[in-house]
Amino acid sequence: MARVPESQRVRDALENAVVEGRYRPGERLDPARLELEFGCSRTPIREALQALERSGLVQIRPKQGTYVTELGVSELAERFEVSR
Repeated sequence: MARVPESQRVRDALENAVVEGRYRPGERLDPARLELEFGCSRTPIREALQALERSGLVQIRPKQGTYVTELGVSELAERFEVSR
């Protein structure tokens, strides 16, 4: 069985957490806290957050941080269906 890359594992877990509401719209995601939560280095966290930004689930603001995008229920359902 092929091993799932660390950044993909983190991305999937963060995506699920956003969809389930564990991270609220507008909430800042702290990379240092995510490193501890997922037990990995900064690189997989950064790669996962960049992938989530491309999918529209988070917004990376230079020199401010990464924030969960404020999406409506219909937008979230649409993005979740399209990505699966």
